[in-house]
Amino acid sequence: MRPKAVLVVDDEDSVRLVVARTLESAGHRVVQAEDGLQALALLATTPVDLLLTDVRMPILGGADLVRQAHERWPALPVVWMSGFIAHLSDVEVRVLQPLPSLPKPFAPERLLEAVAAALEP
Repeated sequence: MRPKAVLVVDDEDSVRLVVARTLESAGHRVVQAEDGLQALALLATTPVDLLLTDVRMPILGGADLVRQAHERWPALPVVWMSGFIAHLSDVEVRVLQPLPSLPKPFAPERLLEAVAAALEP
């Protein structure tokens, strides 16, 4: 698989940086955002092949980000990650459940597997 551009969205700097480094070590180009609003702005100006987002974030959470992103870019693949999967709201479940998930904490291998699976045609 050729390297892809991945937008990594997480409000926790340490998580975002580890995820970015893992993806970069596998040859992917990574763009980073701290919240959903910043991610939407980047999506509007930066071509990406995959959106990888946390669910619980201030300002604009992952479910709202995914909903708004899919309104504008319906074919954009998404993988969502969360340490609180059991605590998702009904709205979050409706938006996110059909999409691939990555429960936190996860091993680097699991991250790369989830990204590769989401990017398969």
